[in-house]
Amino acid sequence: MRVYERSQGIGTRNAYVQDLIAVSRRLLERGYAVLFVPHEVSLSDTGSKDDRLLCALLEAAVGDDRAKAFLDPAPAAEMKAVIGKTACVIGSRFHALVAALSQGIPCMALSWSHKYRELLKPFGLEKYAVESVDGVGGGAVISLFDEFIEGVPALKAGVESALPDVRRLAAETFDLTAEALQRR
Repeated sequence: MRVYERSQGIGTRNAYVQDLIAVSRRLLERGYAVLFVPHEVSLSDTGSKDDRLLCALLEAAVGDDRAKAFLDPAPAAEMKAVIGKTACVIGSRFHALVAALSQGIPCMALSWSHKYRELLKPFGLEKYAVESVDGVGGGAVISLFDEFIEGVPALKAGVESALPDVRRLAAETFDLTAEALQRR
């Protein structure tokens, strides 16, 4: 919803939604199945829009039985397991990208913040982070996506080779944090 809210247009006329529809159709043409996964879900009737709205909209707009929206609330561990079975992730939710990268899955981010590019950088994927201010909507995203999807096998190898260093750095960060907290 964060990228949708920052993009021009409403419903299927929204630039971000149009990009996701085009990317989904490209994936289907290449024989992939597509799963639209919500990460922000409002479990009470607060009136706020959550990601399920977009997932259902995309499923209907793509109109192919191989493109499904995962609309039932599920625990984070279950969602991570689903993500771990994918060939790649094209996402706009930071935690979905973290879940994918931590399992060696290459990612492309359609984002609203520089933090997505920084997340992808240690894996050599920073060029596949497109911020909404970069012009989400139109041929630029599709041509970058085509390059990304062609390179998925090599990108997967790169992500997997970067994981040990990323995990080591994360562990060191937690150790330093624990030391600082214990000194207080």
